[in-house]
Amino acid sequence: MKRLTLILLIFLFVKVSAQDTIYVRSMIDTLSSAGYYGRGYVNEGDKKVALFIQNEFKKTNAKAFSQGSLQPVPFPINTFPKRMEVKFDDSLLKPFYDYKIAPSSKGCEGLFDVVEVSVNHLKSVDKLKKLIRKNDFYNKFILIDVTTIPEKKRKSGKYKTVMEIVNSIPYQEVIPCKGVILVKDKADAQGMWAKTPINNTVIKVLKSSFNKNPKQISATIDQTFTPKYTSNNVVFYIEGTAQADTFLVFGGHYDHLGLFGESTYFPGANDNASGVATMLDLAHYYSLPENRPYYSIAFIAFTGEEAGLLGSKFYTENPQFPLTKIKAVINLDMVGTGENGIAVVNGEANKNIFQQLDTLNKQYNYLPKIVIRGEAANSDHHFFHKAGVPAVFIYGMGKSGPYHHPEDNNANLGLKGYVSMFNLLTNFVNTYR
Repeated sequence: MKRLTLILLIFLFVKVSAQDTIYVRSMIDTLSSAGYYGRGYVNEGDKKVALFIQNEFKKTNAKAFSQGSLQPVPFPINTFPKRMEVKFDDSLLKPFYDYKIAPSSKGCEGLFDVVEVSVNHLKSVDKLKKLIRKNDFYNKFILIDVTTIPEKKRKSGKYKTVMEIVNSIPYQEVIPCKGVILVKDKADAQGMWAKTPINNTVIKVLKSSFNKNPKQISATIDQTFTPKYTSNNVVFYIEGTAQADTFLVFGGHYDHLGLFGESTYFPGANDNASGVATMLDLAHYYSLPENRPYYSIAFIAFTGEEAGLLGSKFYTENPQFPLTKIKAVINLDMVGTGENGIAVVNGEANKNIFQQLDTLNKQYNYLPKIVIRGEAANSDHHFFHKAGVPAVFIYGMGKSGPYHHPEDNNANLGLKGYVSMFNLLTNFVNTYR
């Protein structure tokens, strides 16, 4: 009889664990699907997915605060929603894979001459000014080949100023021209822009994507700047049984990079459909009567993280309950892995949170390791930390699709450490005082 009971318990544990993974997998699959346009701001992908997340939280019987579960967050946004075509002479380049448009760029359309500018002209600001005085770059693209500088020399010596000037080009009109082509040997991560765009077009091109520097560039790049776009944070809570006016907060951004032209979208399965799916799974778990938490738990799905932590910044300036009532914020961002453990960013500044996680992990052997990290303004924990709230950012370590890439999709996400991480988080909630 004891043996049968043990077998049944093992069977039930495996079944529950598998079911948890199935639910999370289905949520990641839906959140990263093409119908939400990469959860960006083209075709209101962000608004559509916010409504989906809102509905999923409602299924758990989680509650909204008096201000409502959708918190409007206004900000400007620059996007590239439609046509995107770039040719070097007669050679057509592939969007994203061969080139990226700096997210601060203005769009353009036409055929333009290309003028190559040697990095030697950028060794000082005076040399750059002299170059501008002597040349007319109006309605032309200039080409700067960064690969002519040995990689080891780019951060020091005479080339340090060169790289400072080059790196500032996507953010200001350093050289008056129609556009700038930056030739690089490594691809930059795609980003977003939530400020007024600059007045020219900056194209970052991989050296390996063309044979020789072009004499002309043909470019059709549709760009839309919306100075007053309104997105939404999604906010719910589950009331605690002992101290209902004190909160643990699980946060994570739902937005991603959206569309890059008409043909390229970014699924963002690990970044950060995984974090949102985990919050929804936690909400399901804590909505069950037998799992009700000691403290109340707030769940906040943030918008605008990819554009500069805009949703979490707005929330900390406009909280739906006092920030002083928060015991800890656990920001979940890129948690679709974990087979190699997790990292706790800001753990150095919040050692009590880290130590509790680490102690539980060692006691129950959930994950291979937990790594402590220092402060970093790289996700939605940051503005809570700046406001004096204990806040950490957890990300998984292991194999996933590439970062900020169209192949960050569900198929490339293993979820091998998910159940262990989920059990660690619930144990933390149940024991952290």
